[in-house]
Amino acid sequence: MAEVYTFEENGELFSFDINNMTVSHDEFHESTAIVNTERTRNDICRIKFMSLHVAHECPLYCEYCYGSGGEYDTPSMRMSRSTMMQAVDYLFKYCTNDNIVHINFFGGEPLLAFDLIKECVEYSEDKAQKYGKKIEFSVSTSALVISQEIIDFISQHNFSVSVSIDGTKYAHDKHRKFRNQNTSYDKVVAGFKQLMEKNDNILITATLTHHTIDEIIKYHDLLDIGANNFRFKTVTGMTSDIKLVDEDYDRLATMYERLAKMYLDDILEGKIYDFGDFTKWLHRLNKKKTVHFNCTATEDYLNVDPNGEIYICHKYVGIPNGRLGNVYQIDSPVKPLGFDTEIGKCRNCWAHNLCGGGCYYDGFETTGNSYHTCNTNKCKIHRSQIKAAIYIYYHLKQRGFLDSFLQSITSASNAYQLTV
Repeated sequence: MAEVYTFEENGELFSFDINNMTVSHDEFHESTAIVNTERTRNDICRIKFMSLHVAHECPLYCEYCYGSGGEYDTPSMRMSRSTMMQAVDYLFKYCTNDNIVHINFFGGEPLLAFDLIKECVEYSEDKAQKYGKKIEFSVSTSALVISQEIIDFISQHNFSVSVSIDGTKYAHDKHRKFRNQNTSYDKVVAGFKQLMEKNDNILITATLTHHTIDEIIKYHDLLDIGANNFRFKTVTGMTSDIKLVDEDYDRLATMYERLAKMYLDDILEGKIYDFGDFTKWLHRLNKKKTVHFNCTATEDYLNVDPNGEIYICHKYVGIPNGRLGNVYQIDSPVKPLGFDTEIGKCRNCWAHNLCGGGCYYDGFETTGNSYHTCNTNKCKIHRSQIKAAIYIYYHLKQRGFLDSFLQSITSASNAYQLTV
């Protein structure tokens, strides 16, 4: 891990000169020494987080959707009550030894199957009581299928909520349209604000494409609609002109320098919100431990489609290489796939022990190898974010704001980033 502390000395922190942008190597090293913990793997997947695809249908048809408009080539399919119960039984048979387990409702648009969600919550809570566990719930939604009953229910059961809004109105309406090609931003924001009335634990995820990458600089538009927790990600699985090219990744990496300065200035002025592109790494820095896995798919996280098929994660649904079994095969536990960050470029990367490797699907998409976590362009973004996070971490610590800030942002209590 020592390599991570040398980039400032090598002039790699940022490429432009701003007062107080430099970081003292010795002081930073002293304040964030990393404990190099031994890597261990479970014998089987000890499930802590299960994502249930309760509905393969969606009112939107987003141009960049890796799930074929939320249908995953299985249009209008919903999970049956028996499959839902079987999935929950499978979860508790192979659940983690920890006190908490988590179910995420996913789609498509999962709230189209709200009646099933209600049944699942009731059934899961009974199971959790029998197993002596606490169960948490989340839902990933377009915020277009909203009613007072839904708002009250997710508030009563303390759901975490993920909503997709692509930053600015321009960026969102560019790609996230209804099936009749009408734009959706205004209706999505209205739904988001309804959800915020009784639940402020809402994560916004914004997707960047070749056409919208520069819109990230206008992220304050999200604050203007009431957001306090958001992150940006780059489009996945595209072969059209929507996909980012090499030059886009270079430009985005440079933009994180400016974004870090903007975010730090806001924090120091008392504007507290969770910018996940940085806070993910701030939490890891603060834990001072080696990160062995960037994603815990097949370690303690599984994804189940409407037929009960088990996949590595939501991005692998329908891909033969990503199928791991079926919840009806109740006596067949999933074994960790052994994703290895000690291969390829990861092995010699200075950020390796903070990053833990990238997205497994990104690696699969790039190399065709399901066990490879390295995507060179996205690694470039991770390294840029980590450098920016170190800059923020250092200056917050120097001013005595670090501990209070980390305690105040919502992701401090989130064990997982919601799947989107």
